[in-house]
Amino acid sequence: MARTIIAALLVLLAGPATAAESAVLVIDGRPANEAIALLGRLTGQNHSLAPGDAVIGLADRPVRLVLAGASPSAVRQALAHALACWWARSADGIVIYQRGAVLPLGPLSSRTISSGLPGTVANERRLCQLLAPWLGDRRTGLAAVDDGSLWAATLDADGHARLVETLGVLERGEPRCPPLIGDPEAVDPDRRMAHRVAALEWPAYIVALADATGLSISCAPGIEAGKPPALDACRLGDIPARLGERGVPAAIVHGVICLGTAASEEREHPALRRRLALLPVRHLVRDDVEATLLVEDLRRHVAPQWWPQPAAALQYLPVPAALLVAADPATVHAVLDALDLVDLLGLEAGLAALADRQRTTRDPR
Repeated sequence: MARTIIAALLVLLAGPATAAESAVLVIDGRPANEAIALLGRLTGQNHSLAPGDAVIGLADRPVRLVLAGASPSAVRQALAHALACWWARSADGIVIYQRGAVLPLGPLSSRTISSGLPGTVANERRLCQLLAPWLGDRRTGLAAVDDGSLWAATLDADGHARLVETLGVLERGEPRCPPLIGDPEAVDPDRRMAHRVAALEWPAYIVALADATGLSISCAPGIEAGKPPALDACRLGDIPARLGERGVPAAIVHGVICLGTAASEEREHPALRRRLALLPVRHLVRDDVEATLLVEDLRRHVAPQWWPQPAAALQYLPVPAALLVAADPATVHAVLDALDLVDLLGLEAGLAALADRQRTTRDPR
């Protein structure tokens, strides 16, 4: 096992892309509660572990990361990746690190909202599913009132806003799709590392990797069980593949090289990244049976890791003959691309092509 340095150092390293020096914070082996307190003092951001069962075992988990001139979003990504959890923001602006699906709640209030959405059992269940992260506290609640033209809810301010948005989408039934916006902190894939990286132990390795790339580094729990692989200087865009070939899964997210995961995993709570889309499929399916087949295959072959997430949904709505997609924009657009393929090839051939594409992605051989 790699030697653990119980230390945190604020040092200056020259970044490869600029002549100016940038602040680099190295945390290697500090327990999470100490690392969070240290980050708060040095960055001026308020961070905290969620109370209760959602973070059992996290407080003492060792944190191993390097923050190289990191932005606030990069700090959140790096720390949440090192803890293998999500982050969310409380009503008073504190960044909360948690494993649980329920979001931090602000002050609760009870409101009655008028809506044209019928108060059926199916609609109530659908709303409760879509708003589950805001309804996890026993003091919260949502129900149709009497004839169904009114909905009564006890939620915090964000929960009420989400309810109003969701009622509007379901009531109007108009096609909608969120824009696909790139990561503003995406690195230039063609920029090259400044030098080769090699070290016998992870603490020295991640510092050298940060120095060579000018990027922050975050290690997932358990990565210290393996030996760090030597990495010849290459394009930044090639780093995940090069490390993956050497047995270390990696992804670059928000300017952070996240070691220990092959997926480009955003660590903001899924419910906060989720957007609602209504995608017409009247031209693709003839009846509810075909619609059910379409939904099942899309869940299986398009971003299957997303659908178990809190507040995620992929459902067929007979009226207005559309798919309700509750997902992050990238997943919504992946579903939209899949529907384009089905439109081009027909239902049966299109779904078969989706399955083939997923198999090819998993095993390019």
